[in-house]
Amino acid sequence: MSLGTTKYLKRIPIMAGSYGFFGVTLVATAFTPKALSTLRITIRMMGWLVYTLGYTTQFIYINEVNPTVARSGAFGLCTTFGRLGATLEPWIYIATQSWGNTLVLIIYSVMILAIAALVTLLPETFGSVLTDTLEEGERYSETKLSKKKSVQDHVEHLEAYKKVATEDGEAEIRV
Repeated sequence: MSLGTTKYLKRIPIMAGSYGFFGVTLVATAFTPKALSTLRITIRMMGWLVYTLGYTTQFIYINEVNPTVARSGAFGLCTTFGRLGATLEPWIYIATQSWGNTLVLIIYSVMILAIAALVTLLPETFGSVLTDTLEEGERYSETKLSKKKSVQDHVEHLEAYKKVATEDGEAEIRV
């Protein structure tokens, strides 16, 4: 399933949708009676299945949004911060024992729903050309993040880029 979603679908809706669905399943699990353990497990596993789609898409997105020269460093930094969250697991287990399972699931669901909302603010990378240099990455972010730029500004950037590229090419030929 992850192969299909990362190959054919846009990144942001997949991540936001999967994280949002997972948050809803956490709330549903929190309010499902403990006597219905089969239903609780089914709801939780459906949430994990859909969450996994967003999680794998996230790794593709991290690599697409960063230029080649910074890609491995950015990927390492993002995964390191992600793994730091895993170090909190022992304390989370203690919290479930102290506060109760329902409260911890609600806190988790609020956090994951906030993440789902924040993901929608990121630029879409599906179908975009991967940038190689930091300068290309800056131009990419200017065009993707700035909704106020007019088409004329984009054309001027492109013409200036072509002019510099032609001048560089002519300089190499003359030398």
